[in-house]
Amino acid sequence: MGGKTTDYDAIVIGSGIGGMAAATRLTQKDRSVLLLEASNEFGGYSGPVSYGEYEFDLGIHYLGKLGAGESFREILDRLGHEDLKFVELDPDRIDHYIFPDYEFKFCKGREAFAERLIGDFPGEEKGIRKFLDTTEKVDLASSPEKMAKGGLGSWISYLVRHPFMIRLSQQSFQSFLNGIIRDHRLKTVLSALLFDIALGPMQVDAATAMEVWAYFLNGAYYPKGGSRGIRDAFVGKLGEYGAELVHSAPVISMTKSNGSWKVGTEQGEEFTSKIVISNVDPKITICTLLDRSLASPNEFKKANNLQPSGSIMSIFIGTDLDLVGMGFTTGNIAEYSDWDLTPVYDAWAGNSDPKMGRAYFINSPSVRDPTGGLAPKDHHGLQILAGWSYESVEKWAGTGSDARREEYDRYKKEISDQAVRLAGRHVKGLADHISMLECITPLDCEKRVRTVRGGIYGPAHIPSQMGPGRFQSLECGVEGLFLAGAGTFGAGLLFCTASGYYAAEKGITYLEKSNRQ
Repeated sequence: MGGKTTDYDAIVIGSGIGGMAAATRLTQKDRSVLLLEASNEFGGYSGPVSYGEYEFDLGIHYLGKLGAGESFREILDRLGHEDLKFVELDPDRIDHYIFPDYEFKFCKGREAFAERLIGDFPGEEKGIRKFLDTTEKVDLASSPEKMAKGGLGSWISYLVRHPFMIRLSQQSFQSFLNGIIRDHRLKTVLSALLFDIALGPMQVDAATAMEVWAYFLNGAYYPKGGSRGIRDAFVGKLGEYGAELVHSAPVISMTKSNGSWKVGTEQGEEFTSKIVISNVDPKITICTLLDRSLASPNEFKKANNLQPSGSIMSIFIGTDLDLVGMGFTTGNIAEYSDWDLTPVYDAWAGNSDPKMGRAYFINSPSVRDPTGGLAPKDHHGLQILAGWSYESVEKWAGTGSDARREEYDRYKKEISDQAVRLAGRHVKGLADHISMLECITPLDCEKRVRTVRGGIYGPAHIPSQMGPGRFQSLECGVEGLFLAGAGTFGAGLLFCTASGYYAAEKGITYLEKSNRQ
């Protein structure tokens, strides 16, 4: 493109992975695109968090479906990212689950996974096989290409083609497990991966839970260069294709007149376009940014009633310890203090105070990619993560007085000290070898990524907000406005990237139709 303009074929709001994918697909089709990002860096949860020479991941901890011919790899290739490289995590120990008197290493491959579980729970072979057979069926039915993309009629048609999804979507994961498995410990092991959607087995439906398992059963991956590797690849490709990217430009209004969109920013700038694709949460897009007269009462109510997912507490640590020499691998460690996960997810939902020691998750970006520049020479970065509620820190939102800031800082220090003690079980001597430490709370997530109440997975993946309860059609009843991101197909980089790709495809079709009229 030439000089700066204010009129575009498409304006994309938000540079999360869905927004970047939408902008990429549009520019591939020679459409003029303006991408507006509210924060001072692009990427949203797919961007890095940097402290000096250390880089950490706010949202990308591991990814699935990136093997040859798998769906995420294919959609990245379609977007021109054939050269985007990934490190495969330790196939023998993708996740290392640690319970009070038992440990399980989640490994790659359905058969290897089955054999490992059956070896530990020989009396449950039939239930284990049933569980894995069902995950495979759900996986085949849940690929982005097969998910409903055309409103209620398309959703009904989808369920007619996959009737078992009706039963699974109406049944809690706990109920499903109760029907096929007797051992309560095995049920808990099979619920450990639900960390990836911030819901416990009683809160999430069986179909959604098994989509999460299916996502990783063929292996897990980490991008070369960490979150920066993915973010920079998309930003670089968009520059190559001629998109215009503007950060630090919060959108405050979207209105439409005579078939043309007008998008206004906090700085007072106004831009016009033929279509808009919003990667911002549907609740913000429809209920805050969009001219109220444009949305139907039903669509407005649906968006306004969306509940956000839980958030996350991230402790980022730099250390000069030789983590690899100490046996640290590319996989994740997840430790649980009890076999009953209910208190963990109740606290995550804001029903009680969260505690770092109940459940936490550890990995190292620099161990996964030692040549990616994620830590200084002879140093490593550690990430200690725990599910956390916005409610637990809400009283410090917009903290103004020095006393309140000091109280908030003390709270973060207490959490950080607890995290260091817990991580010390796996990294001996950590407390004496810390070169940097930062604590990122749900308030920081809200500020950095502009999510609703710091939600890490968009709208919560509760049954009422899945399928037609989300904006899975990528539309909200307003002509020329399309949606992308975690509020559409669901959370996770695959679904968010796919939502951007297909939102752009819908936008391109709309533009072509408009040109013919």
